Amino acid sequence: MRMINKLIAAALLTVAVCHPINAQQNMENVLNERQRNMVAIACLEAKGDLENLSEAIHTGLDEGLTISEIKEALSHQIGRASCRERV
Repeated sequence: MRMINKLIAAALLTVAVCHPINAQQNMENVLNERQRNMVAIACLEAKGDLENLSEAIHTGLDEGLTISEIKEALSHQIGRASCRERV
């Protein structure tokens, strides 16, 4: 009985250890290029990196983002910025 419990525990441990590796491999291409550009714009705005933000906006436009999509990426940061100023 103890041997079976040890085998089951070893099997579960093996599955638990190997599962994140497979999940990471499956997550490599989840975002398309447009989504990656929107994320870059939002991150650079949150960081306050205006020089690179300008480049990211131009790259996004070149990659097919619409002005509305860029506004959307930027507008999500407005609430966070106003909260930061109050603190």
